[in-house]
Order: sequence, then structure tokens, then C-alpha cells
Amino acid sequence: MRGSAIAAVLLLVLPGPTTAQVSAAKADSFFVGSDWRNAAQAYAVITQREPTNGMAWFRLGAARQALGELDAAIMPLEKARDLKFQIVSAEFRLARIYALKNDPGRALDALDRSVAGGLGFNSPIASHPDLASIREQPRFKKMIADLENAAFPCRNGPEQQQFNFWIGKWDVFAWNPNTPNGTAQLGTNDVEAILERCVLLENWTPAGGVPGAGGKSMNFWDVNRKQWRQVWVAAGGGSLDYAGSFRDGAMRFEGWTLGPQGQKVLQKLTFFAIAKDTVRQLFESSNDSGKTWQPGFDARYIRRKN
Repeated sequence: MRGSAIAAVLLLVLPGPTTAQVSAAKADSFFVGSDWRNAAQAYAVITQREPTNGMAWFRLGAARQALGELDAAIMPLEKARDLKFQIVSAEFRLARIYALKNDPGRALDALDRSVAGGLGFNSPIASHPDLASIREQPRFKKMIADLENAAFPCRNGPEQQQFNFWIGKWDVFAWNPNTPNGTAQLGTNDVEAILERCVLLENWTPAGGVPGAGGKSMNFWDVNRKQWRQVWVAAGGGSLDYAGSFRDGAMRFEGWTLGPQGQKVLQKLTFFAIAKDTVRQLFESSNDSGKTWQPGFDARYIRRKN
């Protein structure tokens, strides 16, 4: 009996769950279950009791927004923002509310603050139906364009555009038709922009249909080195790694490889933008540390029309 009596006393003394805990759990349950009316009522009680509870204010505003009570949702979302709870989301919700209320100025101001806080192009900003009323606003269009440029800098970056003249499908011949190769086609080269135009992928296929022949290169503006790079790998395993820049109307790469005796051979690879549909590729090498240069592969690229 003594043990039972002690247990009974402990049950009376030990605290159970507080009212605040129960209310918060219940409110969260309503919110997760999209029971917006009961969620709004529960969070309204919590915010009165806990005026610095940023999450309660945010969810109160979100619940009222979901109920279509736009005016009533504004103050709770502003309170959440001022309490620094999910500032970006709170501002985005405010932007949606003001857009629905046909108040483009406040909607765009809220979007500006949301973007400044980190809202990016991959967010619903460009397609959210609540923002339909401001989508044609010049300020909104510029905001979307700026976000897109920030998300995909290679699409319009000035350096990344420098080698665009090489993009295309090309038939390749000797630059000088009076050489031993004459006018015979040397191969084809298809150069495509990939990874949101951050990389130009070269696909070289020599003439003759030799199985396993050919090679590929990746050409890109190296944002760390502030240089252009070309990394070439041939089907036979040979590789080249160049760095360079666009100057004097041509893309100029430099690098080196090892010769048959293990000696260092300097190399230059230059692409000249001759005309819209003509590019010259000139390969040169030096065995004397750059004192003299011998031309190697010298090709004329003619853009295929089909």
C-alpha cells in the first residue's frame, strides 16, 4: 500500500504537458492537415499568449491567406517578417497578397525584398498564378530577367559569348587547297553549346569512317582562372589541356605536351572568325621553347546548311 500511495502523490506533484504545449501541437496538426480555419483560430490564441513567436505569426498569416482572408493575413505575415522568421517566404506571401489585391506597387516592393533576401529564379516567382496581375509590369519583367541572368550567367555573360562563332555543324577542309590534302574533306566537326551555354562541346569525326577515330573537347570560360580553357581527349587516349583568351578577333589557346623523347613541346591553337560561316583553325608547335613555330593542322571550317 505504501508504494501505491507514493505513486499517487508523485502523479499529483510531477507536472504534465502544459496548455501551451498542447495548443502548439494541436495548431501544428491543423496546419499540416490543411485545416485552415482551425489552424487560424489556434495560432491566433498562441500569438496572443506568445507575441514573439515568429512561427505562430507566420502560420496564422498563411492560414488566413489560404482561407482567402487577404487583409487579415497581412499583419501576421508582417509580424513574422519583423521577428525575422522566414523573411523571404513572408515577403513572397505578402507580394502574392498585394498582387491579388491589385496593388502592384506593394506587391513589387515585397518581391524586391524577397529577392534581396535570397529568392531565386528556381522559385515559383515566374509562374505563380497569384502574381498574374503584375506579370506584364516592366519592373517585374526586369526582375525576372535579372534573376535568370544570375541563375544562368553563361547565357549572356560577355566572356562566354566570345567563342560563339565556333558553334555549329561544320565540314572541315585544308585551309590551303594547294597542300597535299587538296580539296578533300578532312572530316566533320559539330560544336554545340551545353550546360546552359557554359560549355562548348566539340565532336570531331575524321573522314574515312575509321572505327574509334575522332575526339571531343570541352571549351569553357574558367571563372576561377579568368581564362578560356580547352580540354581535348582523342579516341586513342591522347589529351591536351589549353588555356587562353580571345583577342585580336581570334580565340588563342596555348599549352604543351610531351614529345616522343619526353621533351616538352609547346603548342598554340588558334581559331580565327573569318566570316559568319567560315572559321580557320591553326595548330602550331615549338620544340625550342617558343623561338620558332611549325604549323601543323590548318583547317577551313565551312558551316553546313542542312
